[in-house]
Amino acid sequence: MAKKQPRTHDENIELIITVGALFIAASCMIWLGFLLWKLENNVSQYAVASLTSITTLIMGYLFGKHKNGTK
Repeated sequence: MAKKQPRTHDENIELIITVGALFIAASCMIWLGFLLWKLENNVSQYAVASLTSITTLIMGYLFGKHKNGTK
């Protein structure tokens, strides 16, 4: 068996960014679920759309910024 090469610095940064983005997305979805449960589904559609849009923008910014090679 070949020895596994250690991760490079760039791979570590990519892993941190990926985990961070997934954490942000999960946090927003948990927050949305809590709002829907606590307010008994009286949350407006605009609030749900805003929270989902913000999550998508944050993930797109994090993933897109790193994948394009700009820092």
